[in-house]
Amino acid sequence: MIHLIDALVAGDLPHLASFLVLLAYVFWFAALIVILYCGHKQGGYGMPGGACVSMLSLSIMCLIGPTVEPKLFPTQPATSYYVLWLLYAIITALLTYQYARYAPVKLHVPAAAVAGVIGVWTFVVFYQDFYINMASPLAVLVMSGNFFYLLYSKTLSKGLSVVGAWCLFIGTTALYIGVLLSPLGGPNGPYPGHVETGYALVYYVYFVTIYLLLAYAIQLTKRRRAATADRAAMPGAAAEGS
Repeated sequence: MIHLIDALVAGDLPHLASFLVLLAYVFWFAALIVILYCGHKQGGYGMPGGACVSMLSLSIMCLIGPTVEPKLFPTQPATSYYVLWLLYAIITALLTYQYARYAPVKLHVPAAAVAGVIGVWTFVVFYQDFYINMASPLAVLVMSGNFFYLLYSKTLSKGLSVVGAWCLFIGTTALYIGVLLSPLGGPNGPYPGHVETGYALVYYVYFVTIYLLLAYAIQLTKRRRAATADRAAMPGAAAEGS
C-alpha cells in the first residue's frame, strides 16, 4: 500500500496505527526469514507454490509499477517503499527457489511468475487499484489459503514452521488493524474508482485472511505437539534421548 508506507515515513499516521504497522513489518519479515531457515534446515519447503507465486508476482509488480510509462501508480513512492519491496522480493524469490527444489509436485515457476505479474497488473489497471489497496490484500489472501491447504496436503510437516505461522498471523492482524485505525482505512481513504463504496470488499478479505492464518497456526501447533508426543511414546525413545 503506497499511501500507507508514505504516510508512515512522513509521520502522518496516528501513533497507535504507526506502531501497529511497524510491528506488522517486523513480524512479517521475521516470519519469512524463519520459514526460509526452517525449510533449509529440514530439507523441505515452508511456503506452498501458489503462495510463492502470488507474493513474488505482487512484489515484482510493486517494484516496477512506479517506473513504467504510463505510470502505473499516480504518485512517486518514497525510497523506503522500494527498499521494503526489494527485500520482500528477494526473500520470496528464495522461498520460491526452495519450493522448486523440494516440492514433490512442482509448478512451472517462471511461467507461473510471469502469469502472476500479468494477472496482478491487469487487476490493478482494470479496477483502477493504483495504490494496490485491493491487490495486496488479495495476494495475502491467496497466500493464507495456500498455507491452510499445505497443512492438510502434506503427510509430514517437513519444512513448516510454527513460529513462522504465528508471526504471519500476528503481523497480518497488526497491519490490518493499523490500516483500519488510520485515515487511509476509512470509507474516505484513497480508493480511486471506488470512492462510493470505499472498497468495502477489502474488509471481508481482511477478516477471511486473518481467520485462515489463525486456523493454520493453531492446527500446525496441534500437529507438531501430537507428532512430538508420538515420538516420545515410541519404544526406545527415552533411551535415545538419555
